[in-house]
Amino acid sequence: MASKDVSTTYYPYCMLQLSSPYLVVRTSYGKGLVTNRHRQTRQGRKAKPQTSVRSTSGAGFDFEDHVGAWHALQMLTGTPAVGIGIRADVLQTQTGALNPIDDIAVSVTAPDGVRKALISSKGNMHVTANGFPTDFAALAWQQFQHPNFTADRDAIVLATRTRHETFMEAWTELQTNARGSDPVLAKARIEGSARQMAIFNSLKAGASPNNVSDIDVLKLVGCIEVLPFSFQIANSQ
Repeated sequence: MASKDVSTTYYPYCMLQLSSPYLVVRTSYGKGLVTNRHRQTRQGRKAKPQTSVRSTSGAGFDFEDHVGAWHALQMLTGTPAVGIGIRADVLQTQTGALNPIDDIAVSVTAPDGVRKALISSKGNMHVTANGFPTDFAALAWQQFQHPNFTADRDAIVLATRTRHETFMEAWTELQTNARGSDPVLAKARIEGSARQMAIFNSLKAGASPNNVSDIDVLKLVGCIEVLPFSFQIANSQ
């Protein structure tokens, strides 16, 4: 399909599928990518007025669009997707029918099964030196415990606007400890750092019911990636 023959209309659900050498775009409605041929067959019809989620949601969706475009670029350049370690070939948005974390999902069918990264896009920093906010912690547990999530293949990604250096330093150390082979040693090392414990406890507090074990929290930590972006920031790179 020639690029000059296509225009894009945004809708709440969209799927991009990499089918070399083309990027195939699918939407949840009959029109999404509209060709000249489609326009001709619809001439004379009166379009029904539609108000999309995007048109009324403001800066949050603008940031989410940037995050989605960044992941699409990673797909096209063959870069491994954050959290799953290999290049994704499908990108979907607004997947609430499938997952609690529904902003963006990238996936690929690998020899060991489908691998996917489920991305929660936040147009602010969203983390502090004390860890994750309650809303994200609760959402992460919902996704982690969801039947559509496989902990040893899938990832939960929090995309944030700007980088919190204090958090990221402690989070990197916490992840390294959590992904070790000995959970007892991992917890002992985490307890030796007040900053790591604060983040650990912020995640544990989001569980419902709140009777999860420390090993469960370590497993969740191992599934989460925090991905700071500098979109819309002056003098960003």
